[in-house]
Amino acid sequence: MMRILTFIIISVFILGGTGCNKTKRDRPGAFEKKETISDTLPNTYGIIADTISYGVVVKNKDTTDKWQKKWLKNLKLERFTNHIFHKIYSGKLTPYSYFEEEPLTIQDIKKLEEEKEFERDKIGKIQFKEIWYFDPDNMKMVKKVYSAMLAYETYNSNGSFRGYKPAFKVYFNQSSE
Repeated sequence: MMRILTFIIISVFILGGTGCNKTKRDRPGAFEKKETISDTLPNTYGIIADTISYGVVVKNKDTTDKWQKKWLKNLKLERFTNHIFHKIYSGKLTPYSYFEEEPLTIQDIKKLEEEKEFERDKIGKIQFKEIWYFDPDNMKMVKKVYSAMLAYETYNSNGSFRGYKPAFKVYFNQSSE
C-alpha cells in the first residue's frame, strides 16, 4: 500500500511540474511549512494536504477477493473498534454525530449498540480526516489523523448489501475542528 501511495505522490509531483508558467509554489520543493506535527518532525516537511478526508473499506465482505484479503490481513479492526468503544465508555473520548457534529452521550452509544441493525463486527468502513506532510529531500511522508468516523454495513430486507451507515465520529486529541 505504501508503494502505491508513494508512486501516486511522486506521479503527482512529476506531472504537476510540467506546466510552462511555474510559480514558486509549483516548483518541486516548494511546500507550505506553516505547521509541524511535533518538535521531532524536522522543518524539511511541508504540508501537501491540509485537511483531507477519505473513506477506507476495512472489512472484506467477499471472501473470494484475494486482493482485498491481502491488503487487510494485518488490520486489527476488532481491536481498534473495541478500543474506541472502551475509551468512549470510560469518558476519555467523546463521540460525535456524523451529520450534526453534536456530542453524543454514553447513553446514545448504548442505544446504538442495542439497535437491531448495529453490531460492532459490522463496522466495515472508516472515514479519516488528516493532514499530510511530505519531506521531498528524503522522500518521506507523515500523516496526522484528526478524526475517524466508524461506519457499519447495512443490508436490504432480502439480505443484499445496501451500504454503510455512520455510527459516530471521534476526534483524536479531543479537537473538534
